[in-house]
Amino acid sequence: MKKSHALLLIIGALIVGIVAGGWAVSRFHVRYAGYSTASDANMTLASLKALRGANTTGAVELLEIKLDGALVSLAPFLTERSKLRRDPVYLKVFRSVKAYRKEFPRASQDGDDVVDRAFSLLDENQ
Repeated sequence: MKKSHALLLIIGALIVGIVAGGWAVSRFHVRYAGYSTASDANMTLASLKALRGANTTGAVELLEIKLDGALVSLAPFLTERSKLRRDPVYLKVFRSVKAYRKEFPRASQDGDDVVDRAFSLLDENQ
């Protein structure tokens, strides 16, 4: 086999690999985004049902859980070493939630240590 044929074969294999990998990643991302959106819709629906049923305590608790989940998901973005990679929007959200939690403290729940860690990351990034 000539070198030019081998080179063409390698380039062709690389292109097929890139296309196949991109397709697989996009399928995973679409599925993950769908599950995330479905979960969000389910939590919102439960909150709305609680509010409509005059169960404001239950609705607030559901929204607090949703907020905790969002903080846990955003916390890794605060650990970025480069200040250029830390999005100011994330820092603003954390500051707003921290102020909210100061005004409306939440009874201790499972996972509070993760939320507390997220707030300590915010303090480190001040």
